[in-house]
Amino acid sequence: MTSGGNITGRLDRVPDSELTASAIIRAIDRLKRLTVQLSVLLLRPFTNRFTWFQSISKPHFCHYNFLMTTAAIVAIGNELVRGYRQDRNGQELPSFLSHAGFEVKTLTICSDSETDIRKLLSGLSTDLIILTGGLGTTRDDKTKDVIASILGKPLVEHPDVRRRTTVKLKKIGIVINDRYRNFFMLPKTSLPIPNPSGLAEGFIAAHSRGKKKQSIVVLPGVPSEVRSIVAKTLGPVLSSQFPEIVYDKKVELGLIGMRESVLEDGVLDLKEFAKGQISILPQRSALYLLLPDDKLVPEIETRFPGRIFTKTGETLPQALIRLLSQRSETICTAESCTGGLLSQKLTAVPGSSKVFQGGAVTYSNESKMKLLGVDQGLVKKSGAVSKKAACAMAKCAKRKFRADWAVSITGIAGPGGGTKAKPVGTVFIGLETPSGSLSKKFLFQGLRSDIRENAVNAALGLIIRYFTK
Repeated sequence: MTSGGNITGRLDRVPDSELTASAIIRAIDRLKRLTVQLSVLLLRPFTNRFTWFQSISKPHFCHYNFLMTTAAIVAIGNELVRGYRQDRNGQELPSFLSHAGFEVKTLTICSDSETDIRKLLSGLSTDLIILTGGLGTTRDDKTKDVIASILGKPLVEHPDVRRRTTVKLKKIGIVINDRYRNFFMLPKTSLPIPNPSGLAEGFIAAHSRGKKKQSIVVLPGVPSEVRSIVAKTLGPVLSSQFPEIVYDKKVELGLIGMRESVLEDGVLDLKEFAKGQISILPQRSALYLLLPDDKLVPEIETRFPGRIFTKTGETLPQALIRLLSQRSETICTAESCTGGLLSQKLTAVPGSSKVFQGGAVTYSNESKMKLLGVDQGLVKKSGAVSKKAACAMAKCAKRKFRADWAVSITGIAGPGGGTKAKPVGTVFIGLETPSGSLSKKFLFQGLRSDIRENAVNAALGLIIRYFTK
């Protein structure tokens, strides 16, 4: 059984011999698939030599790994299917499973309908299925009932789940009634997965699909709770049920100030890229390069000097907070068109209080002058959206907050307010460093939200480039 968040046991009341047999069956099944594929590959040169040469020349050839444990992810909820909400677990879980040694085959969404859930699950033959959503207390939360029915097991009250959940309910002042007692119920023989950040605990259960054993994990759908479970309790559960999986040693480099095509051209000749072992992951803020291990890092550093800002997949705000902390330096912000978005991203990073001195949202011209002390004549002559205004905002903020670094953002986010000389998307970023100052003009495209987000990323990138030179 389990105690608190420490999970080392196997499925409750399922013999170890049965689970060991399950792992053996999975291995045999994969070996069968590998044998078939090898037969095809060996015969292919005699049937079509040109096709054979093409196949081994393609990068995807080396993607085949028939010995990996397979997984599928299903997000459940009518709000997802109808487009009212976005599945924000669609990145967290695949990333976790891939790094844990699973091969993710499917990522999909499904309605709350019992019929739809059953039909979808019946078509999934992966070794592991992870479902998110449908564990709440409302009438449309039916995931637990459907899985219990598929397993052929009744829902029973789990004493450990009852104990942990009762403590949480009392802390927030909720009186326990029949609706909340549903949290205590799990399919018989399943193993609970504690939820460090919420009320609904997940669970894992095994069942037979013909000669094959399949494990089903059910988690709540709240993204913050899924992140907490992934970080603290899911790993030990999967390790205990899938002893054959091997955690990989992938390295995720973050590169700044370059285009995806330039990065691709720079790694095109590497044999690991040709084998499909290197992936380029473009994001709005930066480019990320996923490497099979750390052996290639020195080579990438040589090819792209001054571009790598992280070797652990950090976001720009996370990397900046780390870099400032390492130097024992502080930073402040002065924002206009971004309305505090930069400050929000920085303060969302744990440990930011050690380096973030404060921020001023000076949206109007008057607030720039009164709160920061920007010269009225400068604003009237050059305008609030100008290189000189950005420099002045950063310089005044640095003095006001007594910080080592100061960054300012002023611009036109739209949809109105643009002119021929300064169209919508015009943004000026000012930067005060311990040794000098600079400002830079940008012209961003897209909606208001895109322009604001791009402006913040550009500001973060401008600072980080100082550290990576």
